[in-house]
Amino acid sequence: IVNTLGPAVTSHDAMKELMEAGMNIARLNMSHGDYSEHQERLDLVRSVSKELGLNVAALADLQGPKIRTGLFEKAEGESNGKIDLKIGDKFTITTDDIVGNQ
Repeated sequence: IVNTLGPAVTSHDAMKELMEAGMNIARLNMSHGDYSEHQERLDLVRSVSKELGLNVAALADLQGPKIRTGLFEKAEGESNGKIDLKIGDKFTITTDDIVGNQ
């Protein structure tokens, strides 16, 4: 059983309850929270699993790349800039703060 550990699982009793209910993989969602919070939960997983004599794996779910569109040039009379990609069109993905165009 994979359980995602979030803010509701910060106490020894909460972790023990999950393990006694069958949790055998503790998932840490690295997209939320900071490293110190994840370390605290990992330490709790380790200490409670040792206390109960259970083998509980830790899964660090890493955030993948986020690709978001930014702003595009506006054509005359448009309220929002937009482009239409067609098969075969080339485009550039960049981290630069630019206004895109067709």
